[in-house]
Amino acid sequence: MFSYSIARQKLRHTVIFGIVMLTASLASISHAAPVIPRLPLMYLEARDQHDQLRPISPLYQAMFDYFEQDMGVKFEIRRYPWTRLLQHAENGEGLVWAMTKNQERLRIFHYSQPIFRRYVWIATRSDASFKFSSLADLKGKTLGLVRGASYGDDFDQQKGKLFQVEEDVAAPVARMKKLINKRMDVMLFSHRYATATAVQAYLNAEAKKLGLDMPPGLSFSILNKPLLVDDMYFAIRADQDDGIINTINASIARGKRSGAIARLVK
Repeated sequence: MFSYSIARQKLRHTVIFGIVMLTASLASISHAAPVIPRLPLMYLEARDQHDQLRPISPLYQAMFDYFEQDMGVKFEIRRYPWTRLLQHAENGEGLVWAMTKNQERLRIFHYSQPIFRRYVWIATRSDASFKFSSLADLKGKTLGLVRGASYGDDFDQQKGKLFQVEEDVAAPVARMKKLINKRMDVMLFSHRYATATAVQAYLNAEAKKLGLDMPPGLSFSILNKPLLVDDMYFAIRADQDDGIINTINASIARGKRSGAIARLVK
């Protein structure tokens, strides 16, 4: 026999159960982990003498970690040879790390504020060093550099005119070997060290670590002044900048005020 009281009781239990489940669902939504934006970040790959991909440098990794934490994002690191990296960047496929400015790129990309500096030094064999004061001192020489890299408008305009270039992969070991064997006169070498003596000590220590065969009494020399003082930036194709460069600039400002960035580059 049908009972209204039993029906009402079942309905009441059903409603209560529904309310409990809805409350639980809302609670789980409110306590769910926030979605972290993922940002493609393109960065130059470097390979060792065995053509194996070298890890991201500790300094750059520390920089990426700082910006991820400060901005609440996650970088999707994509590493390419320089020429391919530029193609992907010009296609608007994400942020680029450590791309030197020149007039052509300034027409295409938005750059962040500078974060820290690197210095492009000129390395020679110790038996063939010379005093460097301007590009004119490179006349008639063959320079080893990273394929597709820019070292500023003045330098780029003189390639194949004032001097010749021998382009190679990003890792310096191939150029170091060519310099030892006199297949080039000088090698460009980028580093955050600001003095020639510090860079020279570092480069010769690297040569020893790599087991490069140096003729007796020969070493690498770093010329007296850098070719270029190169600021490090993030950049993105201008029409793809949805405000990310402003966000990065705010993070840079916070990092400089707090000393966080200065501590990373010591």
